[in-house]
Amino acid sequence: MRKIQYILVIVFFCTTLILISGTAKAQLVPVRKDGFTFVPVTVLDGDTIPNVLIRDVVVFPKRKFASKRDYRRYRRLIRNLKVVYPYAQIAKYKISEMESH
Repeated sequence: MRKIQYILVIVFFCTTLILISGTAKAQLVPVRKDGFTFVPVTVLDGDTIPNVLIRDVVVFPKRKFASKRDYRRYRRLIRNLKVVYPYAQIAKYKISEMESH
């Protein structure tokens, strides 16, 4: 059931983009005014359709592990990475700052 919903959403966006692509290619840039963002729209048969660029989404297949031990090791690695990664980003910033001086 979930796959059908994803397919319908993708088909909807593809058909919308195909209809819009011929009419408003140069107007896909949102306009900022007084702190608000206004998205360009197209009126098609009385319906207002926003022209929004959607980023690509990468979907990976579900991981398969040979044993529970491998799964636990993987989860521990991810947990440790989530703890250490912010410190690595800070270190990267500090090193680039020192190199610039």
